Amino acid sequence: MFFIDTHCHLDDTSFGNFASNIYQKARLSGVEVVINPSRNINGFNKIKTLSNSNNGIFYSFGIHPLDISLNFRSDLDFLYKSVTDVIDDKKFIGIGEIGLDFRNIYDNTNIYVQKECFIRQLLIAEEFSLPLIIHSVKSHDIVLSFLRKRHNSGGIIHSFSGSYQQAHSFIDLGFLLGFGGAITYKRNMKVRYNASALPLDSIVLETDSPYMLPSWLNRDKGVLNSPCELISIAFTLAKLRNCSLGEIANITTKNAFNISSKLNYKSY
Repeated sequence: MFFIDTHCHLDDTSFGNFASNIYQKARLSGVEVVINPSRNINGFNKIKTLSNSNNGIFYSFGIHPLDISLNFRSDLDFLYKSVTDVIDDKKFIGIGEIGLDFRNIYDNTNIYVQKECFIRQLLIAEEFSLPLIIHSVKSHDIVLSFLRKRHNSGGIIHSFSGSYQQAHSFIDLGFLLGFGGAITYKRNMKVRYNASALPLDSIVLETDSPYMLPSWLNRDKGVLNSPCELISIAFTLAKLRNCSLGEIANITTKNAFNISSKLNYKSY
């Protein structure tokens, strides 16, 4: 079986110098491909080098809404230049991780900056016809309103936490929905319902490692979430949907290939 982890941060300092080793371990378990989105411009070189050192690691460039700096306009200029430099790189697959996160907003300035940064990155993706990897927390309707105004090449709504109706609105715009460790917690009834009820051809798998630990990992023991956990997450999804693990593997992998044919690296 062939699995794709559509969202992990192997460049995170938690992995130290062992990111390639962790990927190789995940690959032995069946996770052939991982996508490593950036969080800010400081990580661009690291994720590019990591991706080009491992056949099955791919990357995207973007500025996370919680990593926006005071110099965000110059950062956006740097992002644009960086995209032009790597646009023909077979390992570069899109713009992300970008979006809006309104969990802890105390003033309108933060909202304005997040929106400006998001819109600028949508324009970059539009210019180069690139798919998006979107982070949306307590902001789904606003994200949808921006996406409806722009021509886009689809992408992934990472760690989807919205409503069933919002899910279908994203699907109608050509987006896939990422599900990961959150579905392993019985208390997350809405996320588990969406994972079980939405069309399987709209779903991709992710770990968001080293973040979003699945229920069987205990942070107190210092155990890191990694792409190695994806198979168990997939098994949870199979149980929720009452289908086989093979069906989950085949369809979610095909879905990811539809975002970027580059991910099917074994075909070229």
